[in-house]
Order: sequence, then structure tokens, then C-alpha cells
Amino acid sequence: MPTTANVHAIRELLGAAGPQDWTRQVAGAGDVLGSALEVVLRDHAWRLPVELADAVLAAGDIRLIDGLLRAAEVPRDGDLTNAADRVARRALRRRLAASGHPRVARRILDRDSPWRLRERRAVLATARADDPGWTSQSGVVSWLLAQGSPRVLRAGVVCELPGVARHVLERVGAELLPAEQLRALWTVHEHDGGLPALRTLEAGGPPAETAALLERVTATDDTAPLRAALAEAEGTPGAISELRDTTLHLRGELLELRDTLDWPAVTEAAREKRFDEEATRLLAGRDDCPEETSVQLFAARPEAVAGHAARIGPRLLTAPPAGAAGAKHVRTMVRRGFGNGATGTDLLEHARPAGAVLEAARQRPDGPRRAQETWDDFTAALGTLVADRLGADPERWRVLRARLKTFKGTVAELLDEVAAGGGRPPKPGWPDGGAMPEPGRAASPSGARAAFLTLLNAAPDDHLDLLRHVDDRTVYDLLAHGTWRPGWLDFAVASGNGRYAAALARRGSLDTEGIDRLMRRDDPAINAQLFLRANATAPQRERLLSGRPFDPARATPLPLDPALVAHLLKRSGGWRPRDPMDCADPRLQRHILRHIRVRGVGPQLRLLLNTWERHGPAEVAALIGEDLKPVTYSRNPFRRETKALVKKLLAAKDPDAALADLRRTVAEGETAEWQIAAIRKEQWDNAELYREAHPWHWDELRKEHRREPFSAMSLAGLANIPECPASLRHEAARTKPLREQWRTVAYARMDSGQPLPEQLSAPSGAAPEASGTAPDRVGDRERADWRAWLAGGIPAEVALAQLPEHPAAETGRAELAALLRDTLDGRPEAWALALRMLPDFPGSVAELLRTATTAAS
Repeated sequence: MPTTANVHAIRELLGAAGPQDWTRQVAGAGDVLGSALEVVLRDHAWRLPVELADAVLAAGDIRLIDGLLRAAEVPRDGDLTNAADRVARRALRRRLAASGHPRVARRILDRDSPWRLRERRAVLATARADDPGWTSQSGVVSWLLAQGSPRVLRAGVVCELPGVARHVLERVGAELLPAEQLRALWTVHEHDGGLPALRTLEAGGPPAETAALLERVTATDDTAPLRAALAEAEGTPGAISELRDTTLHLRGELLELRDTLDWPAVTEAAREKRFDEEATRLLAGRDDCPEETSVQLFAARPEAVAGHAARIGPRLLTAPPAGAAGAKHVRTMVRRGFGNGATGTDLLEHARPAGAVLEAARQRPDGPRRAQETWDDFTAALGTLVADRLGADPERWRVLRARLKTFKGTVAELLDEVAAGGGRPPKPGWPDGGAMPEPGRAASPSGARAAFLTLLNAAPDDHLDLLRHVDDRTVYDLLAHGTWRPGWLDFAVASGNGRYAAALARRGSLDTEGIDRLMRRDDPAINAQLFLRANATAPQRERLLSGRPFDPARATPLPLDPALVAHLLKRSGGWRPRDPMDCADPRLQRHILRHIRVRGVGPQLRLLLNTWERHGPAEVAALIGEDLKPVTYSRNPFRRETKALVKKLLAAKDPDAALADLRRTVAEGETAEWQIAAIRKEQWDNAELYREAHPWHWDELRKEHRREPFSAMSLAGLANIPECPASLRHEAARTKPLREQWRTVAYARMDSGQPLPEQLSAPSGAAPEASGTAPDRVGDRERADWRAWLAGGIPAEVALAQLPEHPAAETGRAELAALLRDTLDGRPEAWALALRMLPDFPGSVAELLRTATTAAS
């Protein structure tokens, strides 16, 4: 059985493959594909080439066919959030259903299967009389004729094989809809006995809904009325009738049976009588629903259309009425409009009111790519308008801010009005001014504040000059939640006004460099916010709680912010092992120690040394003797050997000499040399050493690894430490095969009582920091980073298995597809070889593909 990583890697390779004939790949690597498809990926969809399905079906390999069916079913459609996954799933399911393969039919037609009515019909419509899998005594037809479930049988109205449509009418005819009854009658007439067969049905009692029509047809031998009734029932009139029937549970599946609709007729029907919520969602959600129809549907069911319309164009954007309800629907449509029909021009020149549009457009969509590209176009156009209409004129910005809440026109109209000097001048001061939110309270901008922030995000680079004129809350909105600009940090550090640094310190995504630079202001209130930042490293958090100033001229420690201490005393989680190491507040230090253990003798001695130097030996004695009643662990927070050594030093006659001894002991255990020696002694990646709270010397460790590579197990252990540099994480991923190889041998030797094998290490292939983790930038640089990632030192299977979880995975897949076009695509033997080599190949993705291509040439 393949590993999950191997399955994910194969999934990514197949999903990125270009159009080609897969017959020889299936023949050459069918066992590999079959094993992979047997693994259920509950959180990811297979993106299988439809040509692969054709080759599998032609080969008739039951194991592979069952694997394709599994891939088309799990996870269920409702659990798929990725649009590309949904498209790939739909294409695979339709190709399988259209195959007419009896194995596929038996799976699809099962009463409990997740396949939809359109797919069930498709497989029955392509059933072949010359295929024993359908017509033999144990075939699908015999199985169908023994069924009585409407869910199983209703799709049989299109089956041309003898007896099936007749059985459907006789067994479940009363439960069919008129369109289904008529289709079954037509199928019997055309493929299962003609008019004599219809007369037999009459004698047996046809469904009541079609009895009169059937009587007329059989009496006159004229099937034209049946043909006309069928066309109407399966056409738009029938669809409208079904959509009006709120008791139907299959309205969505029934509507899917119509490839096209008479949209003017649908629009007129909606004008005469509104559809209910579900029917409105189904109609507006069709890709072929014209904007005119969407606008008419919106008039009656605005929420359903705003949330589900497949395409959002300029007419729909202008449909919402004025007022709070209309603005709510505009916000929904703007967020959904990116990539779903709306252009940047539509949003700027047609959607209204401006405030709702700008509020909804504040953040770049997470995906798909077309939505991001539309947002980029919108933002660029907005930036041009802002620079031209507002520039850096603070009075224009003030007037605009005052107009945002009540202006009913478009964004372009708002900017034009302000540029022309229109609108009533606001009262003195900044409109809707306010203070920054209370420390520790996250306050994301909303309403007019979010709309104004969108404009500030689009402003030219000289926008910082405007901050001198705005209120504190707007400063906070921009610097804590706005789109990041490189000059902000320099501006905040250089400014004599602390509000800019205070606002930046509240920014959730503030990086390690920003935290470090703001720490150097030695401002307790700012330090309090910096401690709460997710990107603060263990050494930074330790320094922030220590109160030790950066300014060497300052003789006394910085006081900890009282609000921070009060906040942290209420916190039971989110602690890191070095947080209590040098904490200036004894009460807070004890609180932290109750919730997290400081592991390692050396780190524990450092904590007690800091306490001795800060508070004296009496506080050390009290700390090690106190029952802290740990919450998250059961034993004493200090190890026995730690307490023994410290008690001995506390009992010494010369306290100064004892303190000097403790300093020397701690210093020796914190050197890079000690850490390197300790790492080289460890055999396993889960050793206690990697959980201990050491102040790791990462620069020295990287240099040592380049001089003499650490073992694969040691690299994995270091990678478990949160502050581990990206280059060492890269090395840990690169050497995973060595680690697994050593682990297998080690377990075997342990079972037989033999000593552990020698550690395995590979020559250092440390990559630059930027390529140690998958890239997260956009555009040409992002694509270049992905090319480097695929060609880097990480083993192919590891790199491919990591791809699905990355937020920019679609860009990575595009680069993988380009790499496949240059190597495996169109070379069946190379494909088969690459799939077989994948699990044990030590090189990169690019090396794997080129090696397989060369070997198969």
C-alpha cells in the first residue's frame, strides 16, 4: 500500500498532465495507478485527465475502474471548496457516465451512490445490447428488472435496452414526473416494441397523468401528440413547472437535465410570479443565465441572486435599491463579482453606493486566480483615479471621508464630485474621528472606515503625509490593517510621534524584523502589543517580558505594561518555553510556569540565574520550594538535578562565589559548541533535546552543517523547533528518504537486540532562505520561486506532497504542468518510469522527470 505522501504526489503529477493518449501508461504502470487510487483522499479531489479514464475503461482493468469511480466520489461535491477541483471532478464523472461501461453503471445506479440524475441517465442512455455486462443473465439489465426503488429506476426512462423503460413505467410510473413518464413512453415506442408495446401498457394501466394522451396515440396511431408533449415537458415550460413545485426534492437535478433554456420565457415567468428561494438560486446559478433574467430574479429574491448568481455584470450591480439592505447585497456581489463576470470598470462606474463597493473590495480574494487578477485590475484603476482626483490634498481627503457614509453614487462619481469641489464642506476636524481601540482588542475596520481604508491602500506612495491630518483610529486602520508598504517601518521608527509605532505594533502580520525595530524604542505600551504578535520569536518574547532596555544609557529596567500583565494573567494557553525565562514580574512568571514546563537542566538553571540576579537568592529559594500546582503537567517544574545544584549553591558560605559558579555553569551550557556536541550525540528526531528551551545559535548551527552535515534524524529534530531557519527545514525535507531508511533498519535491530546503525547524512544542499519554504508572492517572482522549488534539493515525492496545502498551489501546479510538457507528456514509457521511480527517488521533481525522460528515450 502506498504512503499518503506518495498518493498526493501521484495526484499532483496526474492533475498537471497535458492532453495525451494514456493507453501505454496504463499498461506500463497500471499497478502503481491502481494502488494509488485505492487510497481515499477525503480532503482532496483527484484531478485526473479524462483521457486517462478513457484508457482505463478501454483496458477493462476492474481495479483501475473501481479506483476511478472512488476518485469521482470522495470527497463529496459539497465538501469541495476549490473551483478547479469541482471542474475536474465534473469532467471525470461525465466521462465515466458517458462510457456506458456496465461496471460503471452498477456503481452509479446504486440507490445510495452520490451520482446525480443526469449522470445516471447518461450511463443508461449509452448502454449497449451487445455487451454481456448489460444483457447477460447476471448483467445490469437483469439487476434493474429486479429493482423497485424510484431512485434506482427513474433514470431508466432513457434506456433503450428491451424491458427497462417498460419496467420503470409499470413499477414506479406513478412516482415519476410528467416529463419522465412521457420520456419512458417515447423510449418504449422507439426501442421496445412501438405502438403494440404502448397498447400493452395501456392494458396494464398507464400513469394517470398521461393516460388520456396515451389513449389518443394508440387510437389514432399518431405519435405526433406524444412527441409534442415530450418536447414541452422536457423543455422550458416543463422546467418552469417543476421549479414551481416546492414539494420536489430533485429540482436542482431535474434542471441540470436541460442543456439550454428559453431565457426570455423564464424572465417573463419570473415577472408574472416570483420563484421561491431555491428555484431562484438554481436559475441564477446557471452559467448560461443572462443578466436580464438575473436582474428580474433579483427584484423578487435579492439575497438568493446576490449570493448565487454565476455571472455578475454591470446591470446586476445597479439593481439593488438604495438603503442598508441594498448596500448589503452590493457588498455580496462585489466580493463574488471578482472573477465572476464583473470587471474593474464595472465596479468603479456602475456599482453603487460607493461606500459599500469600497468596503467589499478592501482585501484581495484568496482565489481563484481570475478573481485575484480582476481585483488587481480594479485596484490599479482605483489608484489612478485616486492619484488624479485626490492626490495628497488633505482637504479633498477630508471632504471625501465625510461624504462616504451618505453618498449614493458610484466610486468614480464620488471621486469626480470631490475633485470638482462639490459636496457640503464638513465640520472642522477629521470626520468621524476616534481613538485607537483598547490594547489587546482587535478591531477590524468596517463600514465607512473599511471603505476609506480601501482608498488609502490605493493612494500614491506619498500618502504618509496625510497621516498628520487624520485621527488616531484612521492611523490604526491603515497601519494595522492596510496593505503593507515597505516605507512604513522607517516612517514609524523615525517619527517623534509614537502613535505610528503604536499602530504598527498592533499589526497582526508584523514580521520579526519589524518587531525587532519597534522593540528598540523601549516603550512599555508598544512592547505590550509586540509580545502579542504571532511572528514574535522566542528570544523576542523573552526580551519583551524581561523589561531589559535596549538603550545602554538607561539604568533601570522598563516596567511591564500593567494592562499586558493583567491580560496575560488571564491566559492559560499560547505560552512558549522561554517566556518565563527572564520575566520581570514574579507573579506572571509563576503563572506561566504553571502552564508550560521549561525543559532542560541548562534552561532551568538560566531561569533561576536570572531570578537570582534580579530578585536575590531568597526569591530563588522560594521559587524552587513552592508548589506551583502545574495545570498542564503533573510533576515539579524543576528537575531533581537542577534543584540539587541550586540548593547546594544557595547553602554555600560565599554567595558571590556561588553566583559566579552558577553563571559559569549556565554560560557553558549555552555555547554553540555545547549545542553542536549535544546534537551529534542524539540518535532520534524526537529526542528530549529538541523540546528543551535552549537559546539556539542558528547561525553557528548552519555553518557547522555546511562544514560537516548533521544526520538526517538530527535535521528532523531541529526542524521541529519553531525558530528553525528555513534552510535547515529544507535540508530536513531533502533528507527524508535517508531518515526513513535509517528508521527502518533501526527498528529491525532493536527488535533483535542489536545496536543502532550508524547515522546517515547527505552532503549539505542548503538552499537560500527564500527557497526553504514554498513561495507566497504573486506574479513573475512567484512563478520563478516555484520553478526553483521544483528544481531544488527536496526529494520529488516530498515536494509534490507538500504542494496541495500551500495557498499559492495553483501557481505551483501551472509550473509543474509546464515542466511536464517539456519532459513526460507524450512519452508513455517515461511516464510509467517516473511513476515507478517516484517513491524512492532522492532528487528533485525536475530531476525525476528529466531522468525518466532520458532513460526512456
